[in-house]
Amino acid sequence: MGFEPGRGVLVDYEGNPEGPLVARSTVPLESKALERAGATRQQAVLLFENGDPTRPLLMGLIHAMGDTPLLDALLDSSDSPRNRGATVDGRRVVIQGKDEIVLECGKASITLRRNGRVIIKGVQLESTATGNHRIRGGAVEIN
Repeated sequence: MGFEPGRGVLVDYEGNPEGPLVARSTVPLESKALERAGATRQQAVLLFENGDPTRPLLMGLIHAMGDTPLLDALLDSSDSPRNRGATVDGRRVVIQGKDEIVLECGKASITLRRNGRVIIKGVQLESTATGNHRIRGGAVEIN
């Protein structure tokens, strides 16, 4: 698999007498990702229009699952748009930041700082603590 400017995605498969063929893609792929897939000979999922082996459709790339799926997804998306998501299969996930980690979603955010400070902001907050618990807000309801 590879990418050729002006032609698009090129794929080849076992038993193909034609050599690399131009394939239409059902998934958005950046040229860097395609070049990387070609350089590493990454496997892909292909279907063929009307069963015609000269008309491949690229359905997606096959990724080896690492020990850190969320981290792998974040690193893979470093050169792709920020609106990409990551799916984690329920195993333990560790995200580390040297100085600060910020999670944001709409009007809510959680900031973790190196000095141990945790800042939680949102329109409505619900929390439980086994140690000290300081609450600041325009209105605070307890129980």
